[in-house]
Amino acid sequence: AVAVQKWLKSNGKSGTVRYYGCPAEEKGSGKVFMAQAGAFNDLDAALNFHPSNINMPEKGGAVGVNAIYFRFSGRSAHAGGAPHKGRSALDAVELMNVGVNYLREHVKDDVRMHYIITEGGKAPNIVPEEAEVYYFIRAAKPDYLAEVVERVRKVAEGAALMTETTFETCFEEGCSALLNNHYLADLQYQAMQLIGPITFTQEEIDYAQTINDAFPGTNSDYIDDRIEYFKPSAEIIAALDEYRSQPLMARNFIALDERIIATGSTDLGDLSQIVPVSELRTTCLPTGCPGHSWGNVAASGMSIGHKGMMHAAKIMAVTAVELYSDPSHLVKIRQEFEQKNGGKPYVPMIPEGTKPPHYEPDGDQTPQE
Repeated sequence: AVAVQKWLKSNGKSGTVRYYGCPAEEKGSGKVFMAQAGAFNDLDAALNFHPSNINMPEKGGAVGVNAIYFRFSGRSAHAGGAPHKGRSALDAVELMNVGVNYLREHVKDDVRMHYIITEGGKAPNIVPEEAEVYYFIRAAKPDYLAEVVERVRKVAEGAALMTETTFETCFEEGCSALLNNHYLADLQYQAMQLIGPITFTQEEIDYAQTINDAFPGTNSDYIDDRIEYFKPSAEIIAALDEYRSQPLMARNFIALDERIIATGSTDLGDLSQIVPVSELRTTCLPTGCPGHSWGNVAASGMSIGHKGMMHAAKIMAVTAVELYSDPSHLVKIRQEFEQKNGGKPYVPMIPEGTKPPHYEPDGDQTPQE
């Protein structure tokens, strides 16, 4: 952002460069609350960087998600002496989970539903008065995600009816599906070609291999799954084969097939529903390092991660300069955005009035009431 600002001044160009610090990309959905406050409404385009194990602009998308606590309340009783007087909140949780597991057969293939029981009682001989289950519900289309969430809520309603308990929902977060702008991604790839690859030292390559050795087969299995599911072009298969053979990917890759939809979720999806955006990924991690692992921390906090971050900064700066130099790019970017968006207004995936999670180190991390 600073480099682009200096370029604008030195070349007598007008324009606004805005840098956003966005907290809690995945667990907390910071951009969603920023979007609700109108933070992105006046942007022409947005450039985003995400640490990765490859240098590549994104054309594929990501699914949306709702993260919801279902809290059941019943009536406590002694499980041995007076079980008939109890109304088990834990029974309701278990019946809800059974119902959702049957629901899996009757939703679209892109839907994912994960849960953990966060509270299940205090002792086996006490009928649990309170119980809670925490769900992630994902889908590729916002409208269908809302439909599935409602069906899951009805399952919870049925579980409460069967057990004579009550329940309430507490939304922790919700992200919209990600719509990457292909035209903007192509501009980023042109910038990558101009800048060239990252230069890693042999010491860094050896360090990455040491991390990869701790996760044998992870990367290769993932690539095999992607090839089998999406059946990409021969060019992309060749690129993926190169990717799996190197501990660190220094060179730049063209965007993969737009049909490749990540089954994870990101709050960048909400930004992409408001303004054209392309997510840039650069090599900060070894190729065989699974997401959210200690290997990510070990690599991103040293020179490998620093070089990837600087590579991203250069690519985004060159892309921004191109946008300012030729405003016709923004016209084409906007045309694609409106075609994909279909003129639909942005609707957050979380209910109005939902507050951000309140995080304290080693403390309570449940949503605020």
